[in-house]
Amino acid sequence: THNDSPFDMNWPRSAGKPDCVHTNEQREVTTQEGVYVTTRLSLADPLKLILGGRLDWYDYDNRDGDGDFHVTRNLTRYAGLIYELDDHHSAYVSYSDIFTPQSAKDATGAPLKPIVGKNYEVGIKGEYLGGALNASVALFRVDQENRAVAVVVPNCPQASCNDASGEIRSQGIDVELQGALTEHWQVGGGYTYARTHTLKNEAEPQRVNKPFDTDTPEHLFKLTTRYNFQGPLEKLRVGGNVSWQSRMYNDLKVADGSNYRLQQGSYAITDLMAGYQISQHLDLQLNANNIFDRRYYSTIANSVSYGGDAYGNPRNMMLTAKYSF
Repeated sequence: THNDSPFDMNWPRSAGKPDCVHTNEQREVTTQEGVYVTTRLSLADPLKLILGGRLDWYDYDNRDGDGDFHVTRNLTRYAGLIYELDDHHSAYVSYSDIFTPQSAKDATGAPLKPIVGKNYEVGIKGEYLGGALNASVALFRVDQENRAVAVVVPNCPQASCNDASGEIRSQGIDVELQGALTEHWQVGGGYTYARTHTLKNEAEPQRVNKPFDTDTPEHLFKLTTRYNFQGPLEKLRVGGNVSWQSRMYNDLKVADGSNYRLQQGSYAITDLMAGYQISQHLDLQLNANNIFDRRYYSTIANSVSYGGDAYGNPRNMMLTAKYSF
């Protein structure tokens, strides 16, 4: 199990060139076309209505086998209602259909049907300091069907095989702050909580109300800032950001039938930046990323049959010179 404690291994700095063997080739052609229309209506002085629609044509052609898939004139609808509470705040509600073709394939080599569903959102937006600083709070709910779920099957005809999920629900809250506190000080921040679970699954009813996509963190937080100095140091700017996410995990079955939890604990990454405008044409900027050299997995495996853990970038620095003519 991977957690917040240091790993008992050396931090990887490089990887050897893989010895890849060409085994087969496959010709696939995917074509997607669409047209859309949107309109904004003023129903009353503080009340506005936004309506929209999109038609999609989708065609997947497997020229070396079966599994062709076509969608003709799929209609995606959108509607939003905005009410201006006062000079600084507005409330809104919105609805939209979901239509997302996907490249994941099942055990026969055929692509899964597009993800379809509905997206609901309600929130409040604020504008302050003459529009320099903006804030928002939103509650959302997303219901989807056909999301790809990796499965282990014998003789899978491609790199991985997937099944289409039942109905999946993701809901939570999103908070954002972005803009300028002063003429020279920029700030930004955001927090997102999203819980995803299985709403319906006729093939596997035991999954209903159980977490889905547990290798995606439920909590995300980010804080950024940048300051441009004035006076004798007016050519200097500094900044940084801190990003944090909660744990992610996968519950796996091993050969003896027992369960094993592969987990990456919560972690935070800190980046710093300093820039200097040498002249009207030349600007230098130094970025120092992951300054505390935090060791973590950015992704984790969802199977014991093949690897899937990927390290995040270790401490690194980049100096950029920009010359404008």
